[in-house]
Amino acid sequence: MVIRCLLSTILFFGAYASAFPYQHDYDWVTQYLGDYSPYPGSAGPIPTTDPITTQYNVKQLHVFLRHGTRYPESYNTDGIDSVVQKLYYATNKTSIPWIDEYVNEYKSENTFRLDTTGVLELYEHGERMVTSYPDLVKAAISFNDTTNQSQINEVFQSYVSPTPRTRHSAIAFHRGLFKDVSKEKTSQTLLGQYVKRFIPNQGHIDEKYDAMNAEQCDETLHDPGNSRMQKKKQCFDRFGADAVKRLTQQLGGNWTPQDVEYVYYGCAFDASLHQRTDTFCSLLTSQEIETFYYCSDLRYYYVLGYGNRLKESIVCDLMRDTLDNIIQKQNKIITRVSHDTMIEGLAMLFELFKDPSPLQPDWSMEQIKHRKFQSTKLMPFGANMVLQVLTGKNVDEEEQEENNNSSSAQRWVRFLLHEHPIILPGCQNEVCPLDDFIPWMQKRLENCPSYHDACASVPQVTEAPKGPMSSLD
Repeated sequence: MVIRCLLSTILFFGAYASAFPYQHDYDWVTQYLGDYSPYPGSAGPIPTTDPITTQYNVKQLHVFLRHGTRYPESYNTDGIDSVVQKLYYATNKTSIPWIDEYVNEYKSENTFRLDTTGVLELYEHGERMVTSYPDLVKAAISFNDTTNQSQINEVFQSYVSPTPRTRHSAIAFHRGLFKDVSKEKTSQTLLGQYVKRFIPNQGHIDEKYDAMNAEQCDETLHDPGNSRMQKKKQCFDRFGADAVKRLTQQLGGNWTPQDVEYVYYGCAFDASLHQRTDTFCSLLTSQEIETFYYCSDLRYYYVLGYGNRLKESIVCDLMRDTLDNIIQKQNKIITRVSHDTMIEGLAMLFELFKDPSPLQPDWSMEQIKHRKFQSTKLMPFGANMVLQVLTGKNVDEEEQEENNNSSSAQRWVRFLLHEHPIILPGCQNEVCPLDDFIPWMQKRLENCPSYHDACASVPQVTEAPKGPMSSLD
């Protein structure tokens, strides 16, 4: 019996010891970090300019942005810290030499804090936009002879959720967008105007479209047994078993599936914030990183995504306002900086990344690999969606004025996800006639209530939520 147990242990270490700790390529890892992936996730190389301007005039930009890379939320901060403590006191530390010098920055004072990486993601995106659409951006600025300063025109509007990470992301984006808009040295003056727009109690915070308001419903939403979060737990219990056994035998201590889950999140944040894959990531195999990515996706699918259609209504009023603006030809540039809640709500409204059946924790590896819903593709840090309104390159302004009686005459819409064009389900081509887009979108909005109306229609309970259901971003 003793010999059999010894043989079993030798075979176990033979399977893992030669590879442990595991080495992973940074670019590969960032494809499997889901909502915590740095920009652009798995969208591919970022184009430096938009080629559409050689064929069409870009008349409007409706820009929807998620904030940049940030530090973890409180429950992940606590979970990662518990794993760090376990590693500090591991009985066998020869395979994790990094832990003795590891500085854990994931503390309560950094919870949700925007990182420098996140600032650059938004700033550089703004720079790329002004490079692609210089005339449109310049049209948003005029020189005031009275004040002898540049000022923002009414053709530009900005909205932001009232949190520090979204406000700082918005400032970074607009600083990049208006970097070279005027020959006058007025960048600080312009930035000061944006700061006023983005600070609460100083105007231009549009709570009607604030995705963070969505949390108020979920905190009292009837969800017996916290079933949405149970999907994620079942998945980590299933796919984390081997990692639990390996880490327990390799490092000592009593590892659990929840510990393994926080190892994955530690891997995600060390990669996103510090470009390191030699710490937490080195404790996991490549297949475990892939499957844990799926387990994490179950959380977003059932809390923010198609598994919770209530979330679609977050963006209904926002999209109605966007359509009205397009039809009435009001503003040239509108930016909205918020959270993954807004991006995921728009994705549902546009029917993007929709699987034929709901994701489940017992799916086979084949089903997991070929699923459409993948948060790294949809909502990495710095995620963005842009609706462009286009006119023909040879159509002059006078001809456009003559067409004012027809809201869609000689106009098209084009959709970008992370700066890459994709064809919307309601369109036949990348450049989509407004005559096709608007009726399709209006039909999608017919049964789409405001979030508060939808929230009021569901059963409510008074007890506190049993887990981190709503504040995912």
